[in-house]
Amino acid sequence: MEVKEYASIKNHRGMFIDESLQSKDLHTYAPTTDANALRALLIEDNRICLKALFYLLRDCGYAVDAAENGAVALAFLKKNTYSLVLTDLGLPDISGIEIIKQLRRDPKHRDTLVIVQSAHLDKTIQKQCMLAGCDAVLSKPVTQELFKATLEAIGANKK
Repeated sequence: MEVKEYASIKNHRGMFIDESLQSKDLHTYAPTTDANALRALLIEDNRICLKALFYLLRDCGYAVDAAENGAVALAFLKKNTYSLVLTDLGLPDISGIEIIKQLRRDPKHRDTLVIVQSAHLDKTIQKQCMLAGCDAVLSKPVTQELFKATLEAIGANKK
């Protein structure tokens, strides 16, 4: 198993990732030197979940942008393209479903895979997510095994 050197990765503000995940105004970016690396946008308002999912995405080979709310997420989506968007549903300003709808209206995000994760799922909410354009819906907590199986099931490794 390859050991990765995470301590030297800095975000766009020059802060080390671990510091930025604890900062008050969280907008992290984990740059990669691999031009072909997959990029993911993580949208999560709970800092503990955000940190766990951030590392999970990074361990799956993604360079990660992270947003604590919908406004920051929409700003990232306006200027970047992503292979994957992993969003919580219950955000403080805009619902995850509304973010998906806006993402799907933009032609540059037509092929972006979208996974929703939430602690409050029922069949109605799952159906709303799928109708909005979501590729998969996961119930929190998201384990590494479940996440990897979901990525494989929706064909994320082929993008």
